[in-house]
Amino acid sequence: MLTNIQPNETKPRLAELAMVSLAVLAAGALHAQTFQLANSNPPASAGAFPVSNTDGPGPYLVDPLAPYEIPTDMLHTKSAVITSYKASGSGGTLTIVEHYPDALNCPAAPVTTTYNWAFSPNVISVSKGQQITVTFSINQPKSCHLGYPPNNDTAANMEMVQAGAGGFDSSSWANYYVVPPTGTANPNTRTLTFSPSGGPTASFIIMLWSAMPVEVVYPYSEVSSTPATEIASWAATQPGFGAAIATTFESYPAGNESLGVPTSGWALYSLNFEYVGGREVMVFMANLNSSPNTRYMLYFDPLTGQWVGWLEWTVA
Repeated sequence: MLTNIQPNETKPRLAELAMVSLAVLAAGALHAQTFQLANSNPPASAGAFPVSNTDGPGPYLVDPLAPYEIPTDMLHTKSAVITSYKASGSGGTLTIVEHYPDALNCPAAPVTTTYNWAFSPNVISVSKGQQITVTFSINQPKSCHLGYPPNNDTAANMEMVQAGAGGFDSSSWANYYVVPPTGTANPNTRTLTFSPSGGPTASFIIMLWSAMPVEVVYPYSEVSSTPATEIASWAATQPGFGAAIATTFESYPAGNESLGVPTSGWALYSLNFEYVGGREVMVFMANLNSSPNTRYMLYFDPLTGQWVGWLEWTVA
């Protein structure tokens, strides 16, 4: 059960929350083609790593060298080992420990590389044409092993790329290097546009390069119901609410304690509506991840000066 809201305490926090919102969808997103991150396991195909995602099913790992049967593939000779991996809609992290000597750069002592990536907004649900910001970081004690990255770099790097028939616009690839080649711009934060090529599925990958490449695959399936359309469906049943203002939809990567929504196990969204008397009202919707058909709704009624909610609502 969500905590009751005290209007006098929460109203200023609500204003602050609106100013620092983590995501605003492009105009028309309320009716855009929308894709949901699929809770699928790796396909039973060559190259799928049997490494568990500690955040649960969803993004999975692929070895792009497997189809070429490269005998020196470090992950298969155990010269390098993936020691931790987790990925979700908010981002992910993966750590590789390399155990082999490199005559040019590295001693035989293990070298640990940790890759991190973060999305804004959360990419559990994405719409065609939506802008998404990805931030990269690589923690490596030094530029060490020679590897396969583009331009024959000696440094670990990572990139977000189009995958298969659908995903991010191939002209908007994002690259980040732990030590960039001379003269190479190296922004660790890039904004891309989600541009699926059509059809009911889409995907993109985070490619990690060091002594070997590893792909983190984010698979998507098209959905007809979205958080924005769910909020709009609820508002249509309530007196005083008018049209939804699609450009105001916001998606928060976790709950918000000031609104009584726990930060673990919940998702939080908001959407503004025209309201009686020429007003505008923001409606919040909280989703409990373990209860996929139950929603909790909250809004501030400008006519009474009171919060209304949380109201339990079941999605049909």
